[in-house]
Amino acid sequence: MVIVHILSSLLNGGVASVVNQLIIEQINNGNTVVVVSCDSEIDVQEKIKSSKLTFFRCSYLSQKFPTIFGILNRRIYKKILNIYTGSQIFFHYHNPIACGAIFSPITKNSICTIHGQLPSSRKITTFLWKKTIKRIVKNNYSVVGVSKFTAHFLESYFGGRFLFIHNGVNTVKKNVNRYNLNETKFNIVFVGYLDELKGWKYAADAYMLLPERIKKVATINFVGQASKTVVEEIKKNYKHEGIKYF
Repeated sequence: MVIVHILSSLLNGGVASVVNQLIIEQINNGNTVVVVSCDSEIDVQEKIKSSKLTFFRCSYLSQKFPTIFGILNRRIYKKILNIYTGSQIFFHYHNPIACGAIFSPITKNSICTIHGQLPSSRKITTFLWKKTIKRIVKNNYSVVGVSKFTAHFLESYFGGRFLFIHNGVNTVKKNVNRYNLNETKFNIVFVGYLDELKGWKYAADAYMLLPERIKKVATINFVGQASKTVVEEIKKNYKHEGIKYF
């Protein structure tokens, strides 16, 4: 089977890390994987070393104009369809607004995984996002939210029920060190955008509920971009020497 992944980048961000794991698993299961992204071919081939991976680079304008990603890359989509004529192809769109699925080839074997809520508060982005999802649903594509939060968000916009499948993880068993909380100091690190979707508040609230004897040996460090409002909230509502923001 040929599986095509279309996304902005395979090298940076949370979506990229999830898709990397997915691609490796698909290749290990004997599939041919095609990646369409804005990265350089050398970097992608270095990231995923496999002869079963084929790469197509997007138009350089795709990074500047993500909402029309699909328009700028229609030739690439057609080329893929021509090269793999006769093969069963699954198009995997990772976040529709970034991949411009609204302008992509019509194929029943399409899956769109949505990793968050609206990517922007801009009216044009909201309009295109809604139009894209409606087109995907209308053409019987599969729409998957990677969390209950995302699936419920989609339901609030479009009604009905949306499927959610949690992001895959590497389940290889590893030895886990058992810490003695009375003797060992350790850091908890939260890396990513600090917004509601990422659940940073859950981590901060959980830390604040820990007994003081544990807080003395454990710290939680938030590392990532955050709005001024979030930074102020951390300083105001989570005043503890064990909570730090970088």
